[in-house]
Amino acid sequence: MKIRYSLFLLAALMGAYPTSEATAAIVDPSIELTIEQKTMIVENAREELSKYKIFLNKDSIKEILKHNQFPLYEEPYDGFIPLHEWEQMLFSYALTFTWIQELGFAPGHLIFIPDSIGNLTNLTHLGLPNSNFTSLPNSIGNLTNLRTLLLLNNKLISLPETIGNLTQLVYLNLSGNELKSLPESIENLTKLRTLDLAGNKLKSLPESIENLIGLGFLNLTGNDLRTLPASIKNIPNLTTLLLRDNPHLLQKSDNPLELGKEELRAHFGYNVQFND
Repeated sequence: MKIRYSLFLLAALMGAYPTSEATAAIVDPSIELTIEQKTMIVENAREELSKYKIFLNKDSIKEILKHNQFPLYEEPYDGFIPLHEWEQMLFSYALTFTWIQELGFAPGHLIFIPDSIGNLTNLTHLGLPNSNFTSLPNSIGNLTNLRTLLLLNNKLISLPETIGNLTQLVYLNLSGNELKSLPESIENLTKLRTLDLAGNKLKSLPESIENLIGLGFLNLTGNDLRTLPASIKNIPNLTTLLLRDNPHLLQKSDNPLELGKEELRAHFGYNVQFND
């Protein structure tokens, strides 16, 4: 049963439905498979993961379970596994595919990210939007080949210092979370071109943000900022700075190490955007 269950998950991740011999064998308990046949199914499935990509969302997971004759319940019922638990199990199983280069998973019910995500060291793209997890494991810092990281619309309240290990990042989207601050290690992301922090609870930015020398677009819309560090003027390629809906942003700062609206306008001109 354990082998059959694992094969089902593998087939689910590769998008196989009962029309394939492999999936039929997995969902029909009357079909007996030899060890050689099971091994062949697994190897064939791995080969069919074209371009080493896995992308799943809530609708595709429902489709997988529907086609494999698994009853769907949003909540536990008569011993059946509810949909959100399927999503977490499928995600955990996806993390065993250590050779993949792109992983997208947006079902909406992930409540935690396992430490094993750090084993996917070949990843260049990771998208985990629209879920419910509040933190990232320190092992996220092992993904040193990442160029794109999408974590929008979750419930993150903090980032681990190991985020600074992702020195190949070009695009980082953390919008729609509950971040109140950023780790100092973010200064290591010198190749970052786009940083989206809209819709968080940031009250300040670290002075070290000036080290993001590749940054061209910074979205801080909808936070709780009062000032920005004066060091932000030292980011050489910053051409777009969005600061709408920061109701407590000061018009002018008395602290020479901080900038209010007037100083920001004077330095960035039309490249900085406020509500007024």
